[in-house]
Amino acid sequence: MFCNLCGTNLIDGSLRCSKCKNFFPINLEERNYKVILASFSDYTAKKETAKYLASRSKDIDLKTALSRLEKLPLVLSNKISKSKAVEFEKNFTKLGARIKFVPIIENPADKQKLIEELKRPLKRSYLEEKKLEIPKSVERLETEIQSSNPKLKLFIIPMVLFLLVLALVLMYINFYKGKKPYGPGISPTSPTETSPEPVTPLTPETVPEKDGTKTIPDKGDGKTAPLVNPEILKENPKRLNPDLVADLTSTLNTEAIELFTKGSYEEALEKFLTALASNPNDATLKSNVAICYSILGWQELTNNDTEMAKTHFTNSLLYSHSDSSTYKGLGRAYELQGELDSAEENYRTAIELNPNDDELIMHLGLVLYQNNKLGEALEYLKQYYDRYPDDVNAKNLIAKIELEYSVEETYDIKEGSHFIVKYEGGSREVVGKFLLTTLEQVYETVGVNLGRYPTKKITVVLYSNKEFKDVTRSPDWAGALFDGKIRIPIKGLSGRTNELTRMVTHEYTHAVIFDIAGPNCPVWLHEGMAQYMEKADVAKADELILEYYKRYEDIPSLKDFSGGFMGLGNNEAYFAYMLSLSGTNYLIKTYGMSFIRELLIGLGEGKEFDEAFYDVYLVSFDDFMSRWKNKMRNKL
Repeated sequence: MFCNLCGTNLIDGSLRCSKCKNFFPINLEERNYKVILASFSDYTAKKETAKYLASRSKDIDLKTALSRLEKLPLVLSNKISKSKAVEFEKNFTKLGARIKFVPIIENPADKQKLIEELKRPLKRSYLEEKKLEIPKSVERLETEIQSSNPKLKLFIIPMVLFLLVLALVLMYINFYKGKKPYGPGISPTSPTETSPEPVTPLTPETVPEKDGTKTIPDKGDGKTAPLVNPEILKENPKRLNPDLVADLTSTLNTEAIELFTKGSYEEALEKFLTALASNPNDATLKSNVAICYSILGWQELTNNDTEMAKTHFTNSLLYSHSDSSTYKGLGRAYELQGELDSAEENYRTAIELNPNDDELIMHLGLVLYQNNKLGEALEYLKQYYDRYPDDVNAKNLIAKIELEYSVEETYDIKEGSHFIVKYEGGSREVVGKFLLTTLEQVYETVGVNLGRYPTKKITVVLYSNKEFKDVTRSPDWAGALFDGKIRIPIKGLSGRTNELTRMVTHEYTHAVIFDIAGPNCPVWLHEGMAQYMEKADVAKADELILEYYKRYEDIPSLKDFSGGFMGLGNNEAYFAYMLSLSGTNYLIKTYGMSFIRELLIGLGEGKEFDEAFYDVYLVSFDDFMSRWKNKMRNKL
């Protein structure tokens, strides 16, 4: 197969060009494009696309977006730049939508160049001129053919015939002298006890074990290949096997190892792939390619690009199934994306290959816990804790899960499109059934406002009041809780009520904020947004904060409430909630909800709060607090 951007000859199944690093099926040049929505993979993709369009626009809601998608093709944009086009391609492909790009022709000369480009037999990017890469083996073959002299051939053929005749004459003479002729299966001398054994060439399939390098069956082709851990490899890159027989392959392999030693993993991968094209059954080369892809996958995980990491890890498994770190990385990427079943599967495979990896054992336990397999989660987490008895976090988590397990072991489980609801039968049956329906409605409402629809299913547990206190250890003023799972006390609820909707909206907002910003969002913004989304009484909050300002001629900074509220007493907690709601409402009314979304995204990218706030609002947070206080002063 060939890269449709630069024309490089690639190994079948490659997902990225080893030369130009092209990932996208559509290659774009620096020009403007018209974007057309062409089709959807299924109805779910259509629905998700409608949600995305509604969340990005102030003018259309979900229902309007769905109606517009009934008629395809649909023009999404009449003119966008290359960078915006790449963003469109990435976002809509994830949603399951297929879009087309039509280049906007600015002048007749540009149009003629485009026509000439489209006439080419290979599909390439618009107007780009790049030479096709010819494999080294083909170049060598062409060189050999071109160097052959026709006159020399006329000389060689008679010479070969002459030598054959001479050999026949010698055989005839030897026969009459009583000597046995040479021939298949007959040696010129009889073997003796001192005759040396024939030497077997050192091939990649028979390479002996080296220091720290084990050899295990490669599930790809049944041959043996070195099992090399990328972490060890970074310390000693010479563990990549350099012992190859073919001259060309050996040279490329040596060059690749040198690049690998310098940390140039992509360039090393390109060399390994080229060598493998000349010797496709070489188990050592396959292993080296797999190692490169795996390390690139870990680099992308460090860069928080889980999708690209998955691509690299998957590519690694095309060449070798023997490295636990590849399965570990793939499991981690799935875990970060909330695909818990896939994460669990890959972690289990990694542990089969390396049962002594403590970090693997711990992560599998955490995934099982998130996947509501509490009993099995305890087994793995206790196994980890036995090895690290000083880990206080592990000890506390085990105690927490043991308490949950003792309470929830007999609970019923109902699963919806985006939620898993757990509750005990009997008196909670009616509330449990309504809860799942209410959650799906809240999923749409909050998703439109915050522009995010988490793909990971969120667990919601319905407790009795006592069970809620026992499991969460929360203060008396806590009405519900989100700690990765939404936990709700029954508190006299009897069915679908406004109270149930309000409570679910509040806690689900926490879940969406965490999905966007991770653990970096301050608590005052968490609680302010959760109350705002549940439509709490903003006027009451403003009145309380204004009264506080009149009495003390100042109010605390919202930054003072960036940490948790759990340690506060009833009155302190009430004030903290009201301050958070009033401040968040002022922020939204002054600048708009879209800026809140951008702020959360910035926090999710790892920015400090002050930096993320200034990047979005172009004003420092302290200046924002001053403006809010000035507005209160004007109300006096």
